[in-house]
Amino acid sequence: MFRLMEVLLYTPDMDRMRAFYERAIGLRSDSNGSGWTSFKTRGALLALRPAGAGGAHAELTLATDDIDAAVRTLRERGARITGEIAMHGWGRLARFLDTEDNALAVAQPNRPLPMGDGLRLGSAVVHTRDLAAAKAFYHHALGLKIKVDSPWWVEFEAGEASVALRPRAVAGAEPHQGRGLSFGFLIADLMEWAEAARG
Repeated sequence: MFRLMEVLLYTPDMDRMRAFYERAIGLRSDSNGSGWTSFKTRGALLALRPAGAGGAHAELTLATDDIDAAVRTLRERGARITGEIAMHGWGRLARFLDTEDNALAVAQPNRPLPMGDGLRLGSAVVHTRDLAAAKAFYHHALGLKIKVDSPWWVEFEAGEASVALRPRAVAGAEPHQGRGLSFGFLIADLMEWAEAARG
């Protein structure tokens, strides 16, 4: 039903974030402005927007071919929709929250999504306080198919990139105290990339 389309980062400092992803990570932007920057990632799009009243946060956008049916289904399954379906030049979008108030959106683009040729965004990771409740939400409310199921990592099929859940505290490891959402790239030669990033 859904595929991961975009990881959107809301930031109070667009210039600093853009410079970080371009210089340190090595991404190239395909759209670069004060209100929107997107990078030529594969798998799913990585983009930046200025943080407004909601402050700095991340939002996962899932694509669908029928947003009206998707929103009806999400409501029926208990998802908290935070507004009505909005019209944009590129398509339609509705926002909602998961069980821990992480920002999510469902979108129906009106044209095929362009595929970048840069680093591949392989997974978006939700760091959760209650893995069982989050797993039930992403599997039952969103209808994502489970690909990996373990006590410390649950991964769902979501198109070219996956959506995963990780507990904030893992036995034998330092608890993850970061924000609720993160993401990772798939890199063929990690050592070479790391040396370039250090430079």
